[in-house]
Amino acid sequence: QLGVSVFARGGTDVDRSVSARQGTYFSLMEACLSALERELVRIETSVPVYRINLPAYWCVTDALTLVCEKIANGTFRSIWEDCMPLTDLRGPDRIIDRRAVVAATFVAGLELVRRGEASIVNVAFPSP
Repeated sequence: QLGVSVFARGGTDVDRSVSARQGTYFSLMEACLSALERELVRIETSVPVYRINLPAYWCVTDALTLVCEKIANGTFRSIWEDCMPLTDLRGPDRIIDRRAVVAATFVAGLELVRRGEASIVNVAFPSP
């Protein structure tokens, strides 16, 4: 307040119906708004939008759906024999795909055991 009324600096073009402090505040807000609008226009025209492509891995819900269908059909024997989709192992990303299939199918099997819909024998890894 002292800077405005006692030690007045700068221009005194502020409308006298509005206090000098309010006039300064609104001027600041107008300046900030115009700067933000200019920045928004610059961002909208120059900054590219990056999209992340997420690979479609076999997930637990996919495995649960397939296992439940096999149980309903009466064709379920083991998650390792009946419930894993075949994947092509060629290419650098295919090993990750195969690991995702094994992990999701195993977790789905454990979930069915927890629910009481499958036996642990059907989920256990096959012996070599």
